[in-house]
Amino acid sequence: MTCRWRYRCYARRDIAMECVAAERRSCTETFLGPRYDHHPVCSRDRSDAAGALGRRPPPPCPAWHAGAASVARDDVRRPCRDAVSGCASAVVFRSAQLMLAHALRAVMLRSMNLRPFLAAALLLIAAPALAWSQPGHMTTGAIAFDTLVREHPELLPQIEAIIAAHPDKARLDAATAGLTGSARSRTQFEWLARWPDDIRVGEGTDGKWDHPDWHYELRVVSPAKAIWPWRNGNAGDAFALNYAVFSDPKAAPADRAVALGWLMHIVGDIQQPLHAGHWMSWQYKMTDRAGQLAHVRRTPGGKPIDLHAYWDDMFDMPGGPEATPSAWAVPVATRWPRALAIPAAPTGTPQQQFSAWLDESYALARDVAYTDAFLHATPVALNAPAVSDAYRAKSMLVAQQRLAAGGYRIADTLTMALAKP
Repeated sequence: MTCRWRYRCYARRDIAMECVAAERRSCTETFLGPRYDHHPVCSRDRSDAAGALGRRPPPPCPAWHAGAASVARDDVRRPCRDAVSGCASAVVFRSAQLMLAHALRAVMLRSMNLRPFLAAALLLIAAPALAWSQPGHMTTGAIAFDTLVREHPELLPQIEAIIAAHPDKARLDAATAGLTGSARSRTQFEWLARWPDDIRVGEGTDGKWDHPDWHYELRVVSPAKAIWPWRNGNAGDAFALNYAVFSDPKAAPADRAVALGWLMHIVGDIQQPLHAGHWMSWQYKMTDRAGQLAHVRRTPGGKPIDLHAYWDDMFDMPGGPEATPSAWAVPVATRWPRALAIPAAPTGTPQQQFSAWLDESYALARDVAYTDAFLHATPVALNAPAVSDAYRAKSMLVAQQRLAAGGYRIADTLTMALAKP
């Protein structure tokens, strides 16, 4: 079960609400109202979507909140009458669903005596998380660039022209200073893949383009998913929004450049298993925040780290962020060529493909990340156990495969977006 309300904006005299079973929304909206880190976006045209990326505030919705993805998904464009016939039954079903979930939570909270902390917990459960480290994201960007050079070199001049219009160009110029030719182009890809982490609030920016809940879309992988069946995060909506802007040749070049950076980053983010799944149990009553509250050690006697960081930083090399893509991009792509990293050929719309990637990572979170070492992990860092040799080997193998898949899928996403109709 997921939160499935979608709101559409009309002229004030014709305000209507549409219930669509395809929408994903952050679970906190169920209790606290719509919660996005950007302004609400009306489903009027793609120029409004560009406003959500940070260039300018989009126009306000007349009354109802419009999900960010509503500007990008085809079913939003249907007349409202197509959805009205099923609206009443959807409302009844949703009401019953919420009543049941409320009853289940009430039983659990009563036994845990946590009622006074419910409001704080609802915010804590959706706390933002990083995915691959910045050097890890740079590696996915390098793999994506190398893939386009091999498979679609004709697209590179078009992409480079869009990058040249990026509104954060000073940061780009600093990253590529002294470089020319393909080395400069490859570094631009590496930089854009990590850019959404560079512009987080507190990283020396005003947070204009920062959207913390775009980095993940989490589902509970433990049996407690019956109590918390909703998704946390808006990666799916963010992908749809940025894909719509980047693929629109009529959009402002600066907006397309911002969307390009977010597309590359989000596609890389959700390949990391702990950006699709998190754990809820009696020990982690309001989830482990995708591994951030569960501590392990890489080796016996090593420094305690949280499980999320264990996965994020797996590829980090000493010598600065540029050392990681230099050391890993080619070896990972060689060890995991496209046919091995992505066994099944992509099918469906870009949004459907993105949903399938999330499902893959969710399964890996359940079957790999939250096994073995995690079963002995502890919220107390000093008591953190060392991961087993088997877990270390398996997690490295999975992480390499997902890193390579992220690079290939970034290249595929850009290819689809720039394909001529």
